[in-house]
Amino acid sequence: MHFNEAQRRHLERLQSVTRCDKQHSCLERPREELCAARDLGMGAFLECLDSTRRKCRHAFPFGKGRFCRCPLRVYLEKPGDEPHS
Repeated sequence: MHFNEAQRRHLERLQSVTRCDKQHSCLERPREELCAARDLGMGAFLECLDSTRRKCRHAFPFGKGRFCRCPLRVYLEKPGDEPHS
């Protein structure tokens, strides 16, 4: 993935405050290799579409589905969004 300078700084800040059992591998992988997720317009959450149901500290059940609250993954799914100050 390609990021401009402001996006890189924002991602570095998110990485420094986000615990990750996967060693932040999402920052190194191509978009198509990331866990499946969909933006539902819910701000800080994504719908988790990972069918393998891997254990992830950022996934949580809600209703009949699962949601992702990983700040890095959410930011990566919304590439047009500008970093928040």
